Amino acid sequence: MVGAVMDSQYVLNTYSPELSRAIFSIQSPLTQGYTYLRRNRKAKTVEKLFEELDMLTHAEKEELITELIAYLPKDSSMSEFERAKKELANLDKNAKINNLLKDLKVKYERLSQKDKLEIFKLSISKTTPTLVALRDFISENMLEAKDIEALMVIDQAVYVAGTLCDEILKAIEKNQDERVELLHAFLFFLLLELEAIRRGTVEPETLYDNIAFITSFTDKTREERSIEIKQSVFGVAGVA
Repeated sequence: MVGAVMDSQYVLNTYSPELSRAIFSIQSPLTQGYTYLRRNRKAKTVEKLFEELDMLTHAEKEELITELIAYLPKDSSMSEFERAKKELANLDKNAKINNLLKDLKVKYERLSQKDKLEIFKLSISKTTPTLVALRDFISENMLEAKDIEALMVIDQAVYVAGTLCDEILKAIEKNQDERVELLHAFLFFLLLELEAIRRGTVEPETLYDNIAFITSFTDKTREERSIEIKQSVFGVAGVA
C-alpha cells in the first residue's frame, strides 16, 4: 500500500473484481448455477454460455456493466425504481444490451421453478460474504482515509445491501414473491450504484437518499440499523 492514496476510490478499486461478480450474480443468477446444474445433470444446456463467461476479458466485463449502469434509477422514488425495474425485466428486448446477458436470462427463465429458486438463493448467499469482506476492509482502513464521510456512506450502503440479502432469503421462505422481486431490484441497483461510484460517474453523496428510500422497505427498525452500524465502522472512526 506504499504510495497509495487511502480513500473511497481506493477501497472500491481494491474490491472491484468482487463487486463485479456480485453485480453479475444478482443480475444473472444463472452465473452461480453451473455447479448446481452439473450436480443435477442439467449443465449441458448452459455449458456454452459458461465457456463464453470464462473467456471474457476484464475490459469486456467492464463494458457489460457499463450497459447495465444505464438502468440506474434517476432519483429515489418508487415511480423511478419501478421504471428501472420494468426496463431491466425486459432486458432481452434491449438492442444495446450484450447478447450474453440476454442469453443468460433466457436460459435461466427456461429452468424449472425448483431449479430457478435454488440458483436464485445461491446467487444471494454467495453475495453476502463479499459484502461482509468489503465492510471489514472499510473498517480496517477507515482511520487512514482522506474522505471519511464518503467512506462512511459507502459502508452504510454495503450494510444495507447485506440486510437486503438476509431479507430476500427470509421472504423466499415465506413465499412472499412480490417482496422478493422488490428487494432483489433494490439490491441490484444499490450494487450497481457502488460500481458507478467506483468509476467516478456518480458521487457518493447520491447514496444518502437511496439508502433512506430503500431502508424504508426493510424489516429492521431505524434503531436496529443504527446500533449495528455504530458497532462497526462508525465506532472505529470514533464518531458514533
